[in-house]
Amino acid sequence: MRRLGRPWKTRRSKRREEALNAQIAALAEARDRLAVVEERLDELARVRAIAEDGLARATNAQEIAEDGLARAGRAEPLAEDGLARASHAQAAADDARALATTAVERAGAAGDRGAEARAVADEASEIAKFAVDTAREALLAARVAAFTTWLELRPPAFGPTVSVVLATRDRPACLPRAVASVLEQRYGHWQLIVVDDGDTDAASRALGGIADDRVTVVAGPRDGLSAARNAGLDAATGDLVCYLDDDNVMHPAWLQAVAHVFAARDDVDVLYGVTLAEHRLPDDLSDAGWWPAFWQLPWSRETLLEENLTDAGALAHRRGLAEARFEPLESGEDWDLLIRLTAESPALAVPAVSHAYAMESEARMSRAERHRAVLEEIRRRHSSD
Repeated sequence: MRRLGRPWKTRRSKRREEALNAQIAALAEARDRLAVVEERLDELARVRAIAEDGLARATNAQEIAEDGLARAGRAEPLAEDGLARASHAQAAADDARALATTAVERAGAAGDRGAEARAVADEASEIAKFAVDTAREALLAARVAAFTTWLELRPPAFGPTVSVVLATRDRPACLPRAVASVLEQRYGHWQLIVVDDGDTDAASRALGGIADDRVTVVAGPRDGLSAARNAGLDAATGDLVCYLDDDNVMHPAWLQAVAHVFAARDDVDVLYGVTLAEHRLPDDLSDAGWWPAFWQLPWSRETLLEENLTDAGALAHRRGLAEARFEPLESGEDWDLLIRLTAESPALAVPAVSHAYAMESEARMSRAERHRAVLEEIRRRHSSD
């Protein structure tokens, strides 16, 4: 008896079995894919949680910064009012001193009482002057806080290249700290030119571990600070130039402030910032000058011809200015440079901290004593300006 249907059924069963196996394999593959998707969803959830936490932290930081900016803005008018009141007090004290002087002149035989009155007036005038200086420093601090906070809220965009000229001579111990302050700048478009003006290659050895192609060490002419800085200017290729001494540290936002101001103000060729002193001079060294925590004198060409308004560490200018060379002076070369740079147009006083003095007060006093010998020479040189 012939059975014709069985082979067909066998083939059909095989096809069903193959289809079933394919479905099982597809289900297994789908299950594996679903597991991968679930893992990715979990990972995305974690990333989202981290992002939300970061956003919350950033929002909180922005609120804190904006609150600081608002506080600084409120502090500025208060400081201005304090400065105005202190200025009135100083004017009144000066009037009292003038009256006391007149009393001394008119007193004749009764000069002792007039002299006593004048001494009291002198003391009142000194107290008023101290009040004015304190109020001016408070106002400057408020402006610095506002400008610094504003910079912190801005991303450090890349703009003009700033060349930092750092001249050093046989001081490898303090040099790395100064260089590190440049490496830590929020603004990254800079070049650092270290002019090694020493008798050995101590600077190169001290900086041997720095792997940053923005840092260049050049050999100095060994002919003084002015010649060393001029060598740095010769090697500079940036659009802007600023300076740093090897015993100072640069504020982290200084180059950002310099780049921003020059980019925003085409009419400005020279600016100077605020100096922060790490050490105040002791009271008994007042003859060498009292150095407040924040120091910046307002721009005045007349004042500049009588005294220096800043130093090289707070100075910045556009590269290529004809007068941007240092004269071979024993001291005060930065003052002489600023006088020549501003012969045709004024410098801009920027409320941003440029650098901090890291030197102890005794060493700075010694420098101040040596500095006095050069002051009259610079005044005489520019007396006809």
